[in-house]
Amino acid sequence: MIAAPSACAMMADLGADVIKLEPPQGDLLRGLVTVEDGPDPWWELDNRGKRGVVVDLATEKGIQVAHKIASSCDVFVTNLTTERQSKFKLRASDLRDDHPELIHVTLTGYGNSGPDKDRLGFDYTAFFSRGGVINTMGEPGQTPPAGRPGQGDHTTSLAILSSILLALRERDLTGEGQNISVALMHTAIWTMSSDLSVGLTTGDVPGPIMRIETPSPLVGRFRCADDRWIMLTMPADRYWESFCAAVGQLDWLEDPRFADPDSRADHGPELMILCDEIFASHGSDIWAERLDAAG
Repeated sequence: MIAAPSACAMMADLGADVIKLEPPQGDLLRGLVTVEDGPDPWWELDNRGKRGVVVDLATEKGIQVAHKIASSCDVFVTNLTTERQSKFKLRASDLRDDHPELIHVTLTGYGNSGPDKDRLGFDYTAFFSRGGVINTMGEPGQTPPAGRPGQGDHTTSLAILSSILLALRERDLTGEGQNISVALMHTAIWTMSSDLSVGLTTGDVPGPIMRIETPSPLVGRFRCADDRWIMLTMPADRYWESFCAAVGQLDWLEDPRFADPDSRADHGPELMILCDEIFASHGSDIWAERLDAAG
C-alpha cells in the first residue's frame, strides 16, 4: 500500500519513467487521509512523479495490457501476493519468459515461503508487530506505543530501492534480469539486528527497558521545564566531566557513587532521578545550548 509505491516514487525522483497500474476502484491510499480544500497528502507523497493508467486485472484484456506495459519496462514492482500474481499471470516466470532482462520485484508481508506467504501484510502488523519492533519500545508492563504511519513501509521502501539499483547494476554486467523479493517483516528484523545479535548470543529476548534504569544519564532521556524531552547520546566515558559541568554538578566527579561507568550503572536509578530534577529546572533550548557549549 505504501512501501512499493514509495520505492517507485524514489525511482521517479532519480529520473525513472514510472507507470502506476491502478484498479478501476482506485488505489487504497487515495483519500485515506484528507485535508479540507487541500491535497491528498499520503497519496501525493508516495505517488509523486508517476504516470498512471487504470488496468482491470479481473479481465483478460486487463492482464494483456499489464503484460504489454511490463514488456517495455526495465523493472516491474508489485505488492500482490504470490497467489494473486499467479491468478493474474504476473509472476516473474510469466513476465520474464519473453523478457529475460526484466527485473521483477515483489513486496510481501512475511516472505515467499511458510504459512504466511500469502497473508496480507501492512507495516503495523508485519513490521511493527510481527517484526518485534513495538515489543522493545515503551516501558515494561505498559501498553506498547503505536508505530507512526508509514514508518515501516518507508524503511522497507529503501530496501526495495537498493535492491533494484543493485539488480540494474548486475544486469549491466551480465545482461540478465533478476527476481527480487523484499518483506516488511524481514526489514523489521534487520532494523532490530543490534538487539537480536545480543539475543542470539545470550539467549535473552530483547524487551523494553525502564527509563529510570538507564545505566548512565549520558544516554538518558529527560523531561525539561517546557514539557519537551531531551535525548542524550554520549556513549563514551570521556563525556562525563563535560556533562557534569553542563548540569552544574562538578561535585559528582568526586562522588564515589559516580566515579566510573560501573559505579554509575550500579547507582543508575539514583543518578537518573537526580538528573530528572535538574533537567526539569530549565527548558530544552537552554539545556541544548549548555550541552553543546560543554562539548
